Amino acid sequence: MYLIKLLIRIGLDLFFFPFLLLGSLVARFCHRKIQIGIGPEPIISHLHLKKALIHSGFSVETFVNQVYYITSEFDYRGDKIFNNKQINYVLLPYILFLRSIFRYQLQYFYFRGGSLGDTILLWRAEPYLLWLAKVKVVLTAYGADIQNMYHTGNLIFRSTISKTYPKNNFNKNRIQAKIDLWTTSGSYILAGCDWVEYLFHWDRLCLGPFVFDFDIINRPEFLPKAKITKSFRIVAAPNHGEIKGIPFLKKAITELNQEGFDIDLLLVEKKSNIEVLEAIASADLIFDQIIIGFYAFFAIEAMALGKPVMCHIKPALEELYIHEGLIEPDELPFIRVDFLSLKERIAFYYINREALEKIGVKSKKFVHKFHSAQYISNLFEEIFKKHGIFPLMN
Repeated sequence: MYLIKLLIRIGLDLFFFPFLLLGSLVARFCHRKIQIGIGPEPIISHLHLKKALIHSGFSVETFVNQVYYITSEFDYRGDKIFNNKQINYVLLPYILFLRSIFRYQLQYFYFRGGSLGDTILLWRAEPYLLWLAKVKVVLTAYGADIQNMYHTGNLIFRSTISKTYPKNNFNKNRIQAKIDLWTTSGSYILAGCDWVEYLFHWDRLCLGPFVFDFDIINRPEFLPKAKITKSFRIVAAPNHGEIKGIPFLKKAITELNQEGFDIDLLLVEKKSNIEVLEAIASADLIFDQIIIGFYAFFAIEAMALGKPVMCHIKPALEELYIHEGLIEPDELPFIRVDFLSLKERIAFYYINREALEKIGVKSKKFVHKFHSAQYISNLFEEIFKKHGIFPLMN
């Protein structure tokens, strides 16, 4: 069955290639309505980024090939083209690609690739088809798209991946091939977080190209619920829980409760973004991760709400960002923790809760400084201008 499906997908790639080639050539001479297309991954931070860029004067649209439970507020959903899921699965990459080259002057996506990223053969041709269509490409990463275990010195992370996602080992050649392809063919590479461990080149470095829209917590539907219990509440998001260290968190809390502590663990999984924010608002302490080595969007959401965050920060990564002048020493506001110190650190802040408020204040200031709409839109405006794309209005 697998072989039959593979042959069908190869046949579809070969069948559609001439149409994509012709479409790219025609699109080269067409006027595009939208300056920036962000997709096709259904990532929540895209909505925040879109709003920031629109506020800066750009025309922006988000487009996705599917949606997840966290939100469906994207501008264009490829999974709604046809009512039949099977037909969508078969035809979506080609339709989404053709639509995007006639609509966007520049596309912003990840090393997984754009609309053709999941095809069997045509992902290798995608950068050249976009070049033919005169579509610029700005790339960044999100994690699994670049995590080739050959290129990380984080042995605990490598061990966890080997146990949790053993098939990742068989994807290493494709992952590396996409990194090589897009690094040499993309218009611009924006690196950050722990992604720098896997990339051999970037044009610009930042802590992470994530925007938090502070207006979202003023929306009518965001009404954070008061804590019902008097226990000390820790909130975590267990998606990819093994590589975040959730089992260590559960073990530490179980042991502490057996020793007489009163700690409530709330795991937020498969919830809407508003529900995630409500859960964060009810927390005394946020657990991000203790294995990967850097923070991402969940930690940013928590810090934006003034919550202290436990997170493992690899010293080498912090040193890099200090060296590059992006942050000052001791500017990262996290409670540093690893699997060895986790239980001890939880116990300390359980007893010394007054210290958490100061960390929360510092955390919120950090997000305002490095992940505000103004900061990130200024970063992208500089990048877009280098490729001839300027705000339509000031």
